[in-house]
Amino acid sequence: MILSNDEKIIVIKQFETLCKKSLINVVRNYYSQRAYLQEKIAVNDYGDCLNNYNVRDKYFQKQYIFDVEGIPVIIENIRIARTLLKLKSDRRNIILLYYFAGLNDSEISCVLVIPRASVQYKRANALKDMKEILTGGI
Repeated sequence: MILSNDEKIIVIKQFETLCKKSLINVVRNYYSQRAYLQEKIAVNDYGDCLNNYNVRDKYFQKQYIFDVEGIPVIIENIRIARTLLKLKSDRRNIILLYYFAGLNDSEISCVLVIPRASVQYKRANALKDMKEILTGGI
């Protein structure tokens, strides 16, 4: 089937319109996912005002604060914090976001900008490494 020049222009314009609509939807989804993650992180960090503004004596308690892509994660258990410090940073970040910040694999993949399958794989391997470290293997 041979198209005339006018028909080719129409097809090209239709394709350009489809591409523009697709890009607009991708951008819209990106910003909506980003807003959702910001809200979820804000709820986890500042969800209960009483917990954020109460006063507790912590003179003899150490805290380890890990920064994961601008998200502060506080670990109060010294043994767990030291174990996390022995992990590679990418695996440590995934463990911190999953178990301590409460994000799921797809949310972590958005925060760290890696595929969801990689998050799942690295989390499983990080747990194996942590078990080995905690049982005295490393």
